[in-house]
Amino acid sequence: MSKFSVTVSALLVATLSTISSSAESALVQGQPLPKYPEVGERVASGLPAVDKQPSLEDFVRLSERNEGYGGGRGEVCTVAPLPPALAINSRNAFVSDRPIFIWQGAANQIEVRQVADRKLIWEKDLKPQESVATYPTSGQALLPNQEYELRLLTSNEETRVRFKVASPDQRQQIQAGLQAQVKQLSASQRTPAAIAVKQAIYLGEQKFWPDAFGNVFSVKQSEIPKSGQAAWNRGLSEIRSSVCGRKLKS
Repeated sequence: MSKFSVTVSALLVATLSTISSSAESALVQGQPLPKYPEVGERVASGLPAVDKQPSLEDFVRLSERNEGYGGGRGEVCTVAPLPPALAINSRNAFVSDRPIFIWQGAANQIEVRQVADRKLIWEKDLKPQESVATYPTSGQALLPNQEYELRLLTSNEETRVRFKVASPDQRQQIQAGLQAQVKQLSASQRTPAAIAVKQAIYLGEQKFWPDAFGNVFSVKQSEIPKSGQAAWNRGLSEIRSSVCGRKLKS
């Protein structure tokens, strides 16, 4: 993995007066957050010390160590939810009932269907180069314990990946853990980027990678200091490469 050339302080210390309330950044704010499955007793274990600013590089290292390579096949590779090759050994569930979908490759359309009856729940035409989409707040929230299928369509093929939404009890446990991560940060550290990374590390530790990736991919460029934007984008590319097993074309 390539080293980031920008220091942690340059990336995360900038103080932002407000945090966006848009759907894309819902997971990175100190607001009530969606919840994930099976957390056990490890609400705040194994994380960076309170006085250490979390960095995206820390999360990238964690994802590469746990997820490995070789997940992607075909024209399109999903990052969130995980591709089938990686989902075998990991929880392919979303805590959020309005999840953030992430993929690598060019797709023309995205769909979400119920597995049980193949009912179409949501669809959207995609713009060229679009590779992140958030389930809309205007639609019906996805249901706990239900199995869904994400479909990404190209002109030549269709990529399908099944996923679930966690149970209410599991989501409640994870929500408590996510809120605890924000409390561990000092006031000056509570920027969108720092919160996103802190919570993503926690979610990764708990093996809930789809929302962990959604946390960092939902941070807007305007919420990152200009001096750190290039390094942040390189980190996101590293994540895609880690999951899909191939480097992105520059």
